[in-house]
Amino acid sequence: MPATQLKILVIENEPDRLIYITNLLKAHGFDPLTADNSGEALSKARTRNLSLIVLDAMLPAEQIQSIYGRLKADPALCRVPVVMLTNLTRRTGGPYRTQPYAPTIGRLPSPEAFLPNPPEAEDFIAVVRRLTGMSNNSRNTERV
Repeated sequence: MPATQLKILVIENEPDRLIYITNLLKAHGFDPLTADNSGEALSKARTRNLSLIVLDAMLPAEQIQSIYGRLKADPALCRVPVVMLTNLTRRTGGPYRTQPYAPTIGRLPSPEAFLPNPPEAEDFIAVVRRLTGMSNNSRNTERV
């Protein structure tokens, strides 16, 4: 499948980072969609055939819980890979690791990849390609 057909939802509330990430994706033939809040993110995720979701883990904790928890609880979206962009280290992980989204969900599964925010261009595209099936290259990825 050509990369131009692969839709990637980018959930980021910092305009400069959003522009950087979407331009990287466009430059490599992907079709980025953007959202800066949980309502918009979930609506776009449900109405598009997504290949990947890029989520800023530095959004307010309530938004991360809401977005990530609902994505992983939704039967139509739970298999869409998620890349978390974070300023946190691999050891600290993030709020989604230690706090359950809701009693019915319990602990949430880890995202498929962690990268620093903002990510290095080459590392980011390598992870995106690997997770969307565009490449087997998995270098410089932090997996939990």
